[in-house]
Amino acid sequence: YNTATGAYDLDETSVGVNVTAYDKWLIESRINIAGLNKKILGGRVYLSQYTGLTITSAYLDGTQVPVYTDSDSSDDGQIGTYITFPDWEAGTHYLQLYVQKSGSPSSGTWTLTLFEYYACLRSDLRWWSDATASISVVT
Repeated sequence: YNTATGAYDLDETSVGVNVTAYDKWLIESRINIAGLNKKILGGRVYLSQYTGLTITSAYLDGTQVPVYTDSDSSDDGQIGTYITFPDWEAGTHYLQLYVQKSGSPSSGTWTLTLFEYYACLRSDLRWWSDATASISVVT
């Protein structure tokens, strides 16, 4: 977020979240479901815990959605901040996250995980791998 212009700058270089130059960010993720008559069953999009960065709001396909925190990995092996999503048909879905610096984050990687079909938590029945993407945090 550029305080001089009052708008979010575009990151054409894919530097990532630069915690020295900015205090706020808009992160957009495009999630493509490919294939005729394909769909994925509802689940969660997790962002790993990252000290010093806070998600202030989230939008899924243009609609604001609640942001939850999960600190118990004993049920699904995941911890962090998440939003839920319904069953998705083939096409492109958009997740927009508004993020604010809430401390002194260090350099590292912030991981986004598409945890599909949340109703099935048994690892022996989950034959697929959850899709992940990484966001660089730079100082």
